[in-house]
Amino acid sequence: MERVRPSIGTNRRSGKNRKRHFDCRDVSSYAKIGFFDVLIRCENELKILARDSDFTNNTEFERVVHALNESNHQGLQQLIHSLKVVNPIMQQKLWKRPLENMTNLVKAILSLCPDDENFVQMLKDCCDANLKNISSLVKEEDKVRTEKSLEQLKEAVTYGRWQFGSCEDILQGKKNHELVLEITTIVWHYDEIGKNIDRVLLGVNEKELKGIEAVIKQFEECKEISASQVEFWKKGGRIYSHNNRDSSGNEVLYLSVNSQMSKLTTCKDLWQQRLSQWKEHAFQLREKFPALNYFRFNEIHSLIHQIDTLLSPKCLDRSLQAAKSIKPFLQKIDCQVTDEDIDKILQDWRDFNCDILKNYDLYNISDRDFKKCRDTIARFGLILRPLWACFPSDRVERPCPILLNVGKPNLILCPHKSLLLEVLGLFESHEYIPRAEHILICNEHTAEEDVTCLIFRAIGSDKRMQIETTNMEMDHGFVKPLYCLVCPENLAPETLNQVCKSVHGTLLNDIQSEKLKRCFYMFAVMSCERDNLLCKLLEPFCWNGQEYTYSKRYRKDSKKHENSTKMVKEIYVAFNGKDIDWTQIMDNLWSYHPCPKDSLIIYHLNISSCVSVQINDFLFELLFLRHIDSNSQISQCFHVNPNMIFLIEIPSTLDNLSPNEMFFNLFSHTIQFPIVEVSGLNNPFEFGMDAQYTVKWMQQYFQGNLEFSYIFFAFF
Repeated sequence: MERVRPSIGTNRRSGKNRKRHFDCRDVSSYAKIGFFDVLIRCENELKILARDSDFTNNTEFERVVHALNESNHQGLQQLIHSLKVVNPIMQQKLWKRPLENMTNLVKAILSLCPDDENFVQMLKDCCDANLKNISSLVKEEDKVRTEKSLEQLKEAVTYGRWQFGSCEDILQGKKNHELVLEITTIVWHYDEIGKNIDRVLLGVNEKELKGIEAVIKQFEECKEISASQVEFWKKGGRIYSHNNRDSSGNEVLYLSVNSQMSKLTTCKDLWQQRLSQWKEHAFQLREKFPALNYFRFNEIHSLIHQIDTLLSPKCLDRSLQAAKSIKPFLQKIDCQVTDEDIDKILQDWRDFNCDILKNYDLYNISDRDFKKCRDTIARFGLILRPLWACFPSDRVERPCPILLNVGKPNLILCPHKSLLLEVLGLFESHEYIPRAEHILICNEHTAEEDVTCLIFRAIGSDKRMQIETTNMEMDHGFVKPLYCLVCPENLAPETLNQVCKSVHGTLLNDIQSEKLKRCFYMFAVMSCERDNLLCKLLEPFCWNGQEYTYSKRYRKDSKKHENSTKMVKEIYVAFNGKDIDWTQIMDNLWSYHPCPKDSLIIYHLNISSCVSVQINDFLFELLFLRHIDSNSQISQCFHVNPNMIFLIEIPSTLDNLSPNEMFFNLFSHTIQFPIVEVSGLNNPFEFGMDAQYTVKWMQQYFQGNLEFSYIFFAFF
């Protein structure tokens, strides 16, 4: 093989000649690895890759790969791997590429494998496999699997049993356990049932289908039953029937395949009715018991289980366990909740008289098992009501001009990405310091119920103000708590649809609008994208106000404490991946527990440059809202207490930072963190020489006397 070289001209070559010189390359290496030999020898097989729909059509190609994966033929694994690599490259770079001339053809061929011996070997594997027989092999395998599926479905008609997912399986995200078909010793999970039925429907005649029509029709009914069940569990509904249990002791529903179709239809209607009823009861519970609006219903079930565990005779160190399992959740309602408050809640739960619920005009429930779930949650909300009602943070103290609309939603659109700064600016203009209950930053794990809780908290705050103030004080010119939903565009598409329905049903429909006529709540949605569904729904409420720049400092009330020797506990928390490992981070944050109440907890947060900008949301919640809430990935939450210090080690930039993203915008110069003179008089924790040297080092850095690639921030 000759070495191809461009003709060398003078230094005044045209741009066109220079480009030709740049594109030409040494092709001898391709000859050494046998690339051209394979192309010549496998001409017919390459034509099959270029023309056969089994390879040119993506859907058909996926079917071929899937069939080969399920094949019983030995030695196909290497072929599968080679086909999955070679075929897409050939399609993209050669067959589907416009080739106007021979030059473009040569370039396309050479681009297939730049000095890559592995690609040549995989190309050989594909050609040596006799691609013409692949289609017939796939059809043969399909026929065998179809016959096997048909035989098993016929067996299911006599011996089959449908098993629906337990509440525990659903909440743990086990999608394949939502619906299972048991056929003697064979178990088909949700996705396998559909695949086997589809295979039979496509591969057998009508006469053979008659024997399995019942199981196919039942599958459609069972899918609807399962869908209602899954939504019921996820929205916090419970049925305590104690009828059937699986091998793990969880309550499950079984239906025999040889049952009459009417039995499945009745079961479907029952679960759809239960779901509809639960939505009504859930709405009423959130209206009548405002303390419930700080938690998802499944979160409440978990807290109730924790309370029952703490009250059991076998529980040791009750106060110590309650400080971790109960207290941080209740700090969302009142950040100043004490251990004595927790003890009183436990006592009230144990001594509760269920007859009190008769005074709250709750909907009637004929299903006793269903009623137990509703009444248990109502009991929880009633016991927490004093904690919710007595917290004075929403008290009206001074007149202040209100820029937003009161008693209806507000939509605020911010075209730039520094949305968190605008959120803080909004609260600053409102002269209100937000806590965890006031702001919800959406992400892909945020649930529709989280947004519903935020809206009900906004409505409930007006009721709490009415308890604390006189009618004379209830005027539009007084400071009112503001509740803000941030970045709805980050929600999963299905969740966003549910949120739109929830916002309409809670705030905008005629019935709710009439009920909220005298409710002066304040609720805002802040978004960077005008075209998402929620922004379109709230477009009539779009607010054209000024942009905010957060510049005021947070103010803290400091209390005097007696001087004493304190225990210092240091905790290292590393952020070493692109995605936040919530379970690991939460374990690290809680690693100080248990420790004496007067201990000083110092956190060293080491943030690697490989993290994503999601770290901004985490730091916003940690430093400004002082609360990391639970989500679908973790069942634990974390509250920042006054005895905690955070030393945050921050890289100067991210590894993969796009020009449109602002890294650590919370530490912009426009935000002036509070400077607190710490002494033994205003703080019980004394800082030694190490801390003093750290402060001096930081001062030198910010004065420009030091230059390092990492910056240390200390927040007291």
